[in-house]
Amino acid sequence: EEANLEEVLRAPGEDPSESAERREMEELLMEAIRSLPERHREVIVLYYYEGLTLKEIGEVLGVSDSRVSQLHSEALLRLRAKIRRYMVTEAM
Repeated sequence: EEANLEEVLRAPGEDPSESAERREMEELLMEAIRSLPERHREVIVLYYYEGLTLKEIGEVLGVSDSRVSQLHSEALLRLRAKIRRYMVTEAM
């Protein structure tokens, strides 16, 4: 099954306010991805947007599958933290 970050954010039958929130979240996500260190950003883009497997990403970047997996996990942790910080700031 191919992973897609937009699908995670998209909800069927959402009303206009939900659609606006989704667009805001997508913009936040793109900003967070752009702020990642280069290697982390490459892994996220290649995996979620280009549809490469971890093995294929390893070949492109010249690193092992396990290193790609580690970079992927680190990138997701960084993205979650950035989004959480934004959500906390917005709630204030």
